[in-house]
Amino acid sequence: MTSEEVETISVKARIPLFWHDQPSLWFGQFETVVNPQKPSEEAKFSLMVAHLEKMDVEQIIDINMSKDRTGRYEEAKKRLLSVYEESGARQLHKLLNDMELGDQKPSQLLNRMREPAREKVPDATLQMLWLQRLSISTRAVLAVSEQKSLDVLAAMTDKMHKQATETQTVCSGTCKGHSKSSPLCAREQKMHGELDLRDAVMQLTKEIAELKVQRTMRATHRYRRSAHSRSRSRSTGRNNNYNRTTRDVCYFHKRFGENARNCRSPCNYGKRREN
Repeated sequence: MTSEEVETISVKARIPLFWHDQPSLWFGQFETVVNPQKPSEEAKFSLMVAHLEKMDVEQIIDINMSKDRTGRYEEAKKRLLSVYEESGARQLHKLLNDMELGDQKPSQLLNRMREPAREKVPDATLQMLWLQRLSISTRAVLAVSEQKSLDVLAAMTDKMHKQATETQTVCSGTCKGHSKSSPLCAREQKMHGELDLRDAVMQLTKEIAELKVQRTMRATHRYRRSAHSRSRSRSTGRNNNYNRTTRDVCYFHKRFGENARNCRSPCNYGKRREN
């Protein structure tokens, strides 16, 4: 088996079957794997068809059977995208109504929401829609955060989500033998929920305080550098004035001024006094 054949097999193995729910993403993945090999358009078409299901091939049967093989890959790609790609209205509907947190991490939900929101919804609106899917306690914690980055907020929320999940696990073990609706279990759930929220608020407050300290230290450092620069500038100015004043004056007049008993040429002390 030649190295070219081995490479061809390797490329085929890295290409997944066609994704009907995300055709644009599939073509992006397909071309990322295939294009480095610099295949011809016809070779790309053959590789693409090999990863389609029967109902997909039926959508491009006329292209597949055409005697004119020019541009078949791009034409088939365009056809499949038009068949399976959701309209902008449908994507927005999914973003507004269909996406829920479920068993995902908050960051995973955010990444899923970014795809239909891309180039259609500003980040501020996306953040609002994402926050609406989170629990009330999580939103309460994030409301006091000065952090604006969506990715950082998502990472913080993942930590809180993990803590809440662990709390539920502990509560589930505590409530064994009791009905989940029993007063004992309800009190346990409320207690653990309050503790979890309190810990999250404390952690967030600590992080905000650290950010403020860092900001203050940076501001202080900039002020000190600026003050030092101004001080050096004033000192340099004084030295320059002194140098101009004492230029062309002999040692005796520099040292004793008008009380000097001697004078050594060249010396302009007398002329300076006249001026």
